[in-house]
Amino acid sequence: MDGSARSACRFPGGPTASIWRLLAAEPGELSFAGLVGGSADPRNEWVIREVPADIVVEATFTNLTDGEPALSHVRWALRARP
Repeated sequence: MDGSARSACRFPGGPTASIWRLLAAEPGELSFAGLVGGSADPRNEWVIREVPADIVVEATFTNLTDGEPALSHVRWALRARP
């Protein structure tokens, strides 16, 4: 949500406006589908592979049997274009 056209979703006004809007929101008030350029469809792989980021933080719930979805998220990040 960095305000660029290539981010997964964005708020008008750029990143600072985005952060303050998120902090002011009531629980359940915002959803990705309601954001400019947002989607209700999970696009985790696209975001991890295509959004130009220096750091990807993986913090999803993980199945301890197969390591998913965290394992796929980390693999996508390691293979992402620089």
